[in-house]
Amino acid sequence: MSGSFDKFLEEYFLSVMKRGQEMPEVGTDFGDFDDAEIEVLYRWLVDKLVIRIFENMIDNIQIQHEFRKLTKRQRMVVMLNVLMKINTETTADMIGITTDNVHQHRSRALRRLRKELQDLAGF
Repeated sequence: MSGSFDKFLEEYFLSVMKRGQEMPEVGTDFGDFDDAEIEVLYRWLVDKLVIRIFENMIDNIQIQHEFRKLTKRQRMVVMLNVLMKINTETTADMIGITTDNVHQHRSRALRRLRKELQDLAGF
């Protein structure tokens, strides 16, 4: 896990807390989890945050629905590299993939979104 993304998560949590929203209580000791379980939980949480941030940025329900159909990595790449305009190298570092993988996930995600949205529009 990259320090850059950890910092992003920390800032997001702080912004949520500053708005007066309550964070859900976890109710368990993370010491009971091994590193692999914590990694799975971390990736799940990151994906939920990416979806929530996207939904706050994009009002169109149909686009939100199609975004949720993408893979977790595709959603992360679209959010970081396309919408937030974070460069490819930093995006790759933040997610823990290669720059070639960023290009591949971005291309596949945008192609899929374009196709699904064109199909819905009847083009």
